[in-house]
Amino acid sequence: MKRRIMTSNRQGVSKNNRKAVIKGGTLAALILLAVLLLLPMTALAELERYVLDFGDRHIGGRRGQPATLMLKRALKQQYPWINTRNLTLRNVILVAKSRVGNGHAQLRVGRQVSDFYRIAGHPRGFKNNHPKTFDRVRLYSPTYNSRGPWQIHLSGNFKVRKIVLIAENHNRRYYSWR
Repeated sequence: MKRRIMTSNRQGVSKNNRKAVIKGGTLAALILLAVLLLLPMTALAELERYVLDFGDRHIGGRRGQPATLMLKRALKQQYPWINTRNLTLRNVILVAKSRVGNGHAQLRVGRQVSDFYRIAGHPRGFKNNHPKTFDRVRLYSPTYNSRGPWQIHLSGNFKVRKIVLIAENHNRRYYSWR
């Protein structure tokens, strides 16, 4: 008889415990679902891509000095209606190639500079304009504050096809859950 009482108590406790686990599990699942649905709409909705076409321009520094690409100036030339004060630069995709393969690029945003990124290339493929001869390198913004100049410093001998700016536009109105 003692066994029956103990088993019934165990079953009663486990049923209550099971109900509590189910209630907690459904609540956690609903919260996770809400976060997964709302997060992409608010975080990714404001990122925009601006493609700056450089048309395979040959760029090289002089006497060991790096060449500088002015990104804000190029953005205003190719997209004159954009107000750069409302943009926050997140990262840059540089589509270029270096003559020997030892070229380096560095992103400057305001006073902050990023690390050096190596740009691949080969002397035989430097004159070839095939898309596979170009290297794609993502340069990450060194700061969240995008005031000041946006520049890429290139050390070496390069051909630049295009630059893709990925920026957050604070002025644009989006229809989202916010």
